[in-house]
Amino acid sequence: MEISLASVQTIMKNPTWDVLAVVFFIAAGFIYGMFAGKSRLISVLIGTYISSFIFSNLYFLNSFTKEGDPSTIFFVRLSVFFILLILISLLVSRLLDGRTYENKVWWHVFTLAFLEIGFLMSLAFKFLPARDVLEFSPLIQNFFAGDTALFWWMSLPLLALWIISR
Repeated sequence: MEISLASVQTIMKNPTWDVLAVVFFIAAGFIYGMFAGKSRLISVLIGTYISSFIFSNLYFLNSFTKEGDPSTIFFVRLSVFFILLILISLLVSRLLDGRTYENKVWWHVFTLAFLEIGFLMSLAFKFLPARDVLEFSPLIQNFFAGDTALFWWMSLPLLALWIISR
């Protein structure tokens, strides 16, 4: 799937539902980050790493989702992942309790929110049968699907944390 400048311009002029969904989730992540603060964003980010590791090793989940409608499998797996994410993020938040990260620089929050949403979307392509349920534009698939995309979406938040913490 080759993405050209012309195809990106076409998508930006007439955005598909998935591009609008990405923009919505990034905006929602930024608003959440502004209200919750950088500490909560960091705890959710760390919780995402831990949850993705645990979710990828839930051997019994595959036995529950072997057969059935792809959309049902998608929503069951999505629910399990987000329950894990919420529980682990709450635990990490308790562990980081007392540590404050200043919320004065808006681009720190925006960067963390953007990278966190990108990471979550890339995980959705990796762990969940998202492509079996929904049809995505080539732009979204190139940015979020595949092992190379997952590597970058897993690495960039860590790099951002390192830069922001300096």
